[in-house]
Amino acid sequence: MPSQIQTSPRPKVASSYFSESHLSPRPHPQIDEPIPACNSQDLENNDLEAEGSFYEETPLSGPQSPFALGDDVSEYEDAVKSSDKWQKWRSSSPWRICPVIVGAALTIGMAAPPKSEIFIELACRANLPQVTNGDDGAVLAIANGIDSDNYRDKFTILDGFKHSAQGMVLVDRLSLDEEEADKEEIDIRLCKKDPKVQAVAAKLTMVLLMTMGILSALTSGFWGQASDRLGRTKVMASVVFGLLVAEVNFIFVSSYPKSVPGGYYAFIVGPVVEGLLGGFAAIMATVNAYLSDVTEEGKRVIVFARMAGFMMAGFAVGPALGSLLISSTGYLMIPFYVNIVVQLFLISYILLFLPESLTSSARTILVKKATLSIKTKTRSSDSSFDLQRSGQHEGSLLPEERSELFGNRKSNSSFSTRLFDKILSVLHPLRIFTPVTYIDAQTGLKKRNWDLTAVGTTAFLMNMLIGVLQIKVQYALLAFGWTPSQLGPYISGISATKCVVLMGIVPIIMRFIRPRFGIEAGSSSSKSFATQHRSARLDLFTVRFCLVVEFIPWLLLAFGISEGWFIFLSALISVGAPSLPATNSLALSILPDPSQAGRLFGALSVTYALGATIIGPLFFGTVFAWSVGWWSEMIFGLGAACVAAALGCMATVRLRDIDWRDL
Repeated sequence: MPSQIQTSPRPKVASSYFSESHLSPRPHPQIDEPIPACNSQDLENNDLEAEGSFYEETPLSGPQSPFALGDDVSEYEDAVKSSDKWQKWRSSSPWRICPVIVGAALTIGMAAPPKSEIFIELACRANLPQVTNGDDGAVLAIANGIDSDNYRDKFTILDGFKHSAQGMVLVDRLSLDEEEADKEEIDIRLCKKDPKVQAVAAKLTMVLLMTMGILSALTSGFWGQASDRLGRTKVMASVVFGLLVAEVNFIFVSSYPKSVPGGYYAFIVGPVVEGLLGGFAAIMATVNAYLSDVTEEGKRVIVFARMAGFMMAGFAVGPALGSLLISSTGYLMIPFYVNIVVQLFLISYILLFLPESLTSSARTILVKKATLSIKTKTRSSDSSFDLQRSGQHEGSLLPEERSELFGNRKSNSSFSTRLFDKILSVLHPLRIFTPVTYIDAQTGLKKRNWDLTAVGTTAFLMNMLIGVLQIKVQYALLAFGWTPSQLGPYISGISATKCVVLMGIVPIIMRFIRPRFGIEAGSSSSKSFATQHRSARLDLFTVRFCLVVEFIPWLLLAFGISEGWFIFLSALISVGAPSLPATNSLALSILPDPSQAGRLFGALSVTYALGATIIGPLFFGTVFAWSVGWWSEMIFGLGAACVAAALGCMATVRLRDIDWRDL
């Protein structure tokens, strides 16, 4: 009988690993609950929930974007603040974003002085300045270009612009036709004094700035959603890539204007690409969203102020560095090549070394909310259109008819209507500045509070003054004949003054002023209504004081002054730099619903886009082109009018003792 095979018992394996609970879906380690799937069936069955958690699109996700998530605020914040344990070395930190802020500001500041000079040279090429010399019909012009062995001429921005020490000569007016003018040397000093050349350069600057500003405003909503879906770093890298393309296009068109299709009109390609990818405003808005993701709520104000100081430092160093490079090399285009190197470094740093502030869990939640909101809004608009067309109302429909009518279908409205609504959607965030209705505790009557409306108007007017900066530089070229080497230190000095005021003087003064307003050191505006009200009073006082300081130099500049006074008054305007940050802080302090802070920052970004990149350059550029030659200082008078209007808006603000949380 064969021996029976003894089977040894199988070794016991830890059953916890193979247990049903372990094999079943588990929550993500970074949040408490698993993220529910976002399928079409769920979307159909959650109309009421979608309506309650409506996710309003803003131009770009503001620094307080978690407030836009309705009931999922805590879940979102937990997901944002968490990080993978195995990537501790790549943990998000506000300091890691500093190279992006400084680098972006540095490139813009470095290119500002030579870009103004180049625009004047191009305008001079198209409109040769002529100064009559008596009654003999001759004109003063440069008609004796000579060959030069100067190495700078090998890289000149335009063919025929030779570096020569020879002065002007008398030539016949008829001998300077367009072909000969292209071969002749042009005295840039004569161009800077010619009103027609200045007007053409101002119009060129205005068109380029407006093109970029309009496209940036129209595409900001898309990039805001993309930053939620793809992450902050990828959007930042895309925007910097747009700046890089614009820089390359400017170099190519400036160096070979006759070889580029369209000639000087090809300059428009750079602003178009930059605007479609968001522009500098998109960088700063995404940076603010990144800082909000990685910073605790009580420390955000301090972090934002420091980062604004770093940005001013970049603007201060950029022009000085650009002027130094031009002076040392004698090559006007060298700052643009350095900018390309800096932008390539920024793209590499963002993609390879900058940690993402949004985890995959947070991005999934944001995508879910956005998809739910879009689907609900589409169904609502479609059904309203069909009901209006049929003359019925929702209550008169049977359940099955209502279900069919409110289904997910394409909009029946025309393409032009949808396009017009899409364009107007850029202005939708501004609705937060509409007057707020409240009930007076004494009379029991309904009243409207216009404080937030006045603050929003002030922010728009102050942003408009940012658009005058480029025109102000062009005025200096016209009035004083400055070169890029002189413009650089001027712009750097103004930016350095703002940096010192924001990062040095203001914190010291606030340390002594805050106790006078009953605000203790280290207190937060979110602790109590009384503290929040006192903080709003301090912000209002700061805005009014800074506007008064700014108004005086703007008014004096309008009367035409010497070069020294121009520099001094420009520095005095910089002393009022805290007016705009204080305005933003005041808006946040008087916001009725603190959970709408994300919408508020989105609306403030719209005021920046409209004022600084669209309406401001258009308004001041048109006025300068029209007034140059008879009152070039009119732009400063209008600047004083903007400050006066902003001061008038602040005079109407009355901080009432209303605790909106009780309404």
